Amino acid sequence: MKVEREQSLLLRIYYFVLGLLLGVFALGLAFGDGSYLGGAFVGGLALAAFVQAFKRYVEV
Repeated sequence: MKVEREQSLLLRIYYFVLGLLLGVFALGLAFGDGSYLGGAFVGGLALAAFVQAFKRYVEV
């Protein structure tokens, strides 16, 4: 039960940050600045890696 609740919370945080990154990405496109694009992409990859590592930690 506790693990499921943690994963649900983690998923909500993940989607929130993903939405935030997409917002920054859209802003970057709107202003034509490529730096937002790279930052959002790298941030998304780092977040995905963190979520995978945390899932493994919770399972053990």
